[in-house]
Amino acid sequence: MTGENGSEYREGPSRPPDRSGESGHGSSAIETEYQTIFDTVDDAVFLVDVGHDGSAYTFTFRRNNRAHEALTGLSTEAIQGRRPHEILGEEDAATVVATYRDCVERRETIEYEELLEYPTGVVEWHTKLTPVVEDGSVTQLVGVARDVTDRNIHKRARQRIERRLSLALDAADAGAWEWDVQSGTVIWNDSMAELLGIEPSAFEGSYQAFLDRVHPEDRDELERVVETALDQAEGFEHEFRIRHESGEYIWNITRAELITDASGEPDRMIGVGIDITDRKEREQELDRNRERLRVLFEKAPDGIVVHDADGTVYDVNETLADMLGYDRDELRSMTVPDFEVGADVAKLQDRWKSMKPGLIHNIEVSGVHRRRDGSTYPVDVWVSKVTPDAEAEPLFIAICRDVTETVEYERELERYKELVDNVPVGIYRNTPGKAGEFLEVNPAMVELFEADSAEQLLDHDVRELYADSTERQAFAGRLETEGRITESELELETLSGERFWGSVTAIATTVDGETYFDGVIQDITKRTEMEAALRRRETRFRRMFERHSAPMLLIDPESGSIWNANEAAAEFYGYSVEALTSRNIDSINRLSPEEVARERTRAEREDRNYFVFDHELANGEVRTVEVHSSPITIDDDDFLFSIIHDITERVDYETQLEEQRDNLKILNEVVRHDIRNDLQLVDAYAEMLEGNVTEEMQDELDTVRQSAENAIELTMTARDLAEVMLQTDIEDERISLQRTLEEEITEVRSTHSEANVTVEGTLPRTDVVADDMLSAVFRNILKNAVQHNDTETPEITVRSETRDDRVAVYVADDGPGVPDEQKETIFGKGEKGLESAGTGIGLYLVETLVDRYGGEVWVEDNEPEGAVFVVELQRAR
Repeated sequence: MTGENGSEYREGPSRPPDRSGESGHGSSAIETEYQTIFDTVDDAVFLVDVGHDGSAYTFTFRRNNRAHEALTGLSTEAIQGRRPHEILGEEDAATVVATYRDCVERRETIEYEELLEYPTGVVEWHTKLTPVVEDGSVTQLVGVARDVTDRNIHKRARQRIERRLSLALDAADAGAWEWDVQSGTVIWNDSMAELLGIEPSAFEGSYQAFLDRVHPEDRDELERVVETALDQAEGFEHEFRIRHESGEYIWNITRAELITDASGEPDRMIGVGIDITDRKEREQELDRNRERLRVLFEKAPDGIVVHDADGTVYDVNETLADMLGYDRDELRSMTVPDFEVGADVAKLQDRWKSMKPGLIHNIEVSGVHRRRDGSTYPVDVWVSKVTPDAEAEPLFIAICRDVTETVEYERELERYKELVDNVPVGIYRNTPGKAGEFLEVNPAMVELFEADSAEQLLDHDVRELYADSTERQAFAGRLETEGRITESELELETLSGERFWGSVTAIATTVDGETYFDGVIQDITKRTEMEAALRRRETRFRRMFERHSAPMLLIDPESGSIWNANEAAAEFYGYSVEALTSRNIDSINRLSPEEVARERTRAEREDRNYFVFDHELANGEVRTVEVHSSPITIDDDDFLFSIIHDITERVDYETQLEEQRDNLKILNEVVRHDIRNDLQLVDAYAEMLEGNVTEEMQDELDTVRQSAENAIELTMTARDLAEVMLQTDIEDERISLQRTLEEEITEVRSTHSEANVTVEGTLPRTDVVADDMLSAVFRNILKNAVQHNDTETPEITVRSETRDDRVAVYVADDGPGVPDEQKETIFGKGEKGLESAGTGIGLYLVETLVDRYGGEVWVEDNEPEGAVFVVELQRAR
């Protein structure tokens, strides 16, 4: 038999003791020692005499120990000399006799479990039965039994929890895994394998095999997260893509908890993986927190050690030797502190010496034992002090029970409970019937139905949570009949009266003759609303598609077949809708596959969301079109939704504009080179005539020179204006305003020595948003101030003001000023060309450039007379 914790004895047949050579006499100390063990051991021990009558056997109970008596209610006096049929019920007795006969005939120790009814009630036993051989015959059976009733109750409870957890995982489309960090072994449950479309046995079972399935772009980050979790001894939650057996990648959210060993080092990691592909694709929040834990319990039997007051080991049983990994002879040469972890020898010895002798004065302690290989395990120890005889030193009998399984099991139950309490779906148990009574609910159920507590929710009938209470009766009847309902969509109602749609999965479970409904509920209101909205959008799209005046096509992205076309498309291409939908887009597109590929590359490079193709109409005419395409899903099928714009006329117009631009470039070259060179030649000859003409002709000569200079300046301005008009790709730069102003002021001072140009204050040391044409702005304003000044010595003043993100330059003169009615038109504002009401193309160029820089230019009155031209520009950041 086994002990109460249900752990098993070591495997393999035991050799029955042969008493043929025993003398029958032993020392008083040894007899006392073993008598004490028989009386104080926690396991139930009983002795059965075996009688032989040919091939038949008789089995008579001789005696039992106190543990057996306490568990069965049968004393030695009650069973001594009696047979199984005289003590047990007929069926139980027949089973016991058959087992005893099997042990006798096999002549070896056997182990088995049995359920027997005694005066104290029904007891589930784990029994080890050993035959005693004398003179070649089995004369006695020694039974050691352990009550495993509680263990089996716990086991069945865990199985119920596992079934409910499995149901929760199935409902949430999730799977559980466990990773042995030290060995690298990974265990997937069936749900996890199914999640990835593989057979459970097909997974290689290693951490590297798992990583190989992770998307290459997500692999490094996942490894970093795992390493961080291991380093910091904590769990993690992470989303990544993992390859399905079909070859596609699905999105997975993994939540993991780290389990450390006794020294705090990472031992195992357990967690769940949830398929969140739908949430990713539909941008939904579908939090599914599923965990499933599988812990394999190692079972070990009790051990017994006999030691003296100093802790010196006198003897141990084979069980303790197996538990510690030593030979019995090795342990007899050791002391208790050699395998008792953290033992304070002095305190232990004081405690032993303070004990009163006698079997009734036991002490119970908990501790940790260290195996020969250095590993440790928790134990419960019961110690009794005995005196073999009056003159002998007292001995101590310690019964050591390995409670690893119990501790681990309690932790696992707590983890299972924590898992059920933390999954993001409601989990419940209720009774059948028209109304239904809640027996258990998890926190998610409390939150889902807006209850203040689990107790409040348990006080309500199940049918109260149905929007239509009659649906409860129908659901319960169907579940009792079918045994399982999966993802049934029901309209439910919270305690506050709010209605929502829930997906309910439930099973009918029978326990001890009672039927219960175990189930999970997931709020799918958002999904239901989204599906309804999607159907409405599809209806609106179909209506828009059919009625829109723009040509529209639905194209199969794989084959290029035209799946649908609206009337506008049929009219544009010259086909009927039936004829158009029987064609392939390649039969309309005149570009070759290579040209189509190049156009797609150009569109991507130019960051545009349309393509330019040549499409052939039914009459053979070829039209240039812009095709705006985007993916769309209709009735779960994927298409390219394409809108066709005929841009043939626009392309022709753009070609014409390009030709005009080329002509303007030629004109600019003529102005810049030929005309300007001729004007400079005229000016040079006029200069040579200085001093060679009469006084009457000098005025005419001065007029010639002034006109030539004005014409040269005009060609320079025209050149600048042409360059501005010819620019297509304009990129703003950081331009030094101070350097630009200094250069242009110096230039006007050298070319117009008659003018007095002064700077008020200092020029701004700032960069502005402009380009290298900024110099033309101030050159034209400064020369305009000089040339249109009617005083003998023009006074020009330049100053600036810097604001938060802008800077203004003021150019003031003392000339005739600008009338109010001309201040808006002086720059040619509102006009399309050079024929505006302004004073010339120079100021038109100024306004054009400043506007392009995102600035402003205007003219004000100067005091007491003259004009002030103001240029405001953006400061570069």
